Amino acid sequence: MRPILALPLVVLLAFSLPAPAAAADEAAAPPAATETAAPLFALILAPGPAWKPGRPFTEQGLRPHFDYWMAHFRAGRIASAGPVGADSGLVLLRAADQAAADAILAADPAIVAGIFTGTVRRYAPPMINADALAAPRG
Repeated sequence: MRPILALPLVVLLAFSLPAPAAAADEAAAPPAATETAAPLFALILAPGPAWKPGRPFTEQGLRPHFDYWMAHFRAGRIASAGPVGADSGLVLLRAADQAAADAILAADPAIVAGIFTGTVRRYAPPMINADALAAPRG
C-alpha cells in the first residue's frame, strides 16, 4: 500500500524548468494579491499519455505549460505551485468557483497536449503557516 504522500500528487512540472533570467527575477517578487477572497483549489497533475517515462521535466516539452502557470502566478492567482516527485505536480490556485478552476486546468497546454492529466479539488486548509511557506529555498 502506498503512503498518502505518494499518491499521484502530480507535477506542476513547469516550475522545475529553469526559468529565463527575467522570469526568475519576477518570480522572486511576490505577486499582487488580486484574488485573495476567492476560494482555494488544489490542482493535482499526473503523467498523461504523452508523458515520456524516464525523462526529466526539462525533456517533456513543458515550456508552454511553464509560461501558462507563470502568467497565473504573476496575476496573483497561485498561492503555491511546484513539482511533486519526478513526474507530478501540485498547484494551489485561487479561482471564483469549481467551474473556473476546472477551466483554468483544462486550458493548461500540458493538459491539452496529454503530457499531464489533472484533477481539481476544493482546498480549505484549517491550518496555514505563511512563514513556513515563505521560507527561503535552499
